[in-house]
Amino acid sequence: MNTAANDAIIVGVNADFPNVNAIYANEKALLEGTAAASLLERKPMLNFNTFQCSTNREAERIVNKYVRGIRELDTQPMFMTVQTNETSTELVKRIPALGDLPLVRIHSVEPSNLLSVLDWQRIVVRRIIKHYFNSFIYLHDYVEVSRYLRIPLGNIPADLSLFAADLFYARNLCRHGYVLWASPTSRPDLGGKELDDCRIGADWNSLCVSEQPVA
Repeated sequence: MNTAANDAIIVGVNADFPNVNAIYANEKALLEGTAAASLLERKPMLNFNTFQCSTNREAERIVNKYVRGIRELDTQPMFMTVQTNETSTELVKRIPALGDLPLVRIHSVEPSNLLSVLDWQRIVVRRIIKHYFNSFIYLHDYVEVSRYLRIPLGNIPADLSLFAADLFYARNLCRHGYVLWASPTSRPDLGGKELDDCRIGADWNSLCVSEQPVA
């Protein structure tokens, strides 16, 4: 969705999404008068274009062309919000145009029974539109968090509490002269010798619990 150009696309693979504009207007009307309404002061109406594709590759080309068009027409600073289970690397590999924009991930989990109804197309459209509205609320919170933690907006993880605790702890260690390391395991990075036994004594035995024979 491009709020600056007042348009949006929905691309489906072997699926038809009818009455998108009507569903959007209905969902927007439900938010009037709520606390979230002040965060949703954008264009009064989005013009949706739907595309039906037979393969994922075809859908990816349409999205890639749309994102590239946004980047070429608007020279203002911008970022892209994404909601996906894929990593950013995998997503950019399939849609290269996303690599030209900062990506801010919206951490929201879909219910497992979302598609277990007959009119799942309508449910999917409603979820897409709700995620669009909710993204402004998420972004408002993310901006406050990024200012408080002093981190880029796109670096906010799903487990915010644990991340914040680790971040403050690491910064406190650095202020007191400790050296931090980054390695794929729980052992420190010792220049490629993480698995070597660096203990002073070579006669140490690992602690273990063994079952004692029953008398």
